[in-house]
Amino acid sequence: MPIWIWLVAAGVLGAAELLTGTFYMLVLAAASLFGAAAGVLGCGLELQVLAAAAAAVLGCALVWKFHRKPAASEPAQSSLDEGQSVEVRAWREDGTAEVKYRGAVWTAVAAPGSRLVPGIWVIVRTEGPRLLISPGPRSGAGPA
Repeated sequence: MPIWIWLVAAGVLGAAELLTGTFYMLVLAAASLFGAAAGVLGCGLELQVLAAAAAAVLGCALVWKFHRKPAASEPAQSSLDEGQSVEVRAWREDGTAEVKYRGAVWTAVAAPGSRLVPGIWVIVRTEGPRLLISPGPRSGAGPA
């Protein structure tokens, strides 16, 4: 197999990695370079493919090992919104409220067990387009 085919494959896979952002494409691009190196050393097609395959398997195993982390040891990712204050002027009948936050109107939902009274509330977390909020220190909206 001509060496230029391995080099073109490496370039295409490297470009694909830039578009997708996955390390696995980068590993396959490097594996193609191993196939090209085997060709430069005068190996036949079988050894070139074997070299590329071995490099791909080893590289993918390494990427998988270093990207895999136990969920229990990972700290929960903190949002920059957590702990920020919002003002609730009125609650709707469905248990939601409209609040202004970061220049936009958000739908807020109270943390379980909270009394739905107007006042200053604190963001617990974002849940998609909603804010989960809990009573602020002086809102008077503590547990019922």
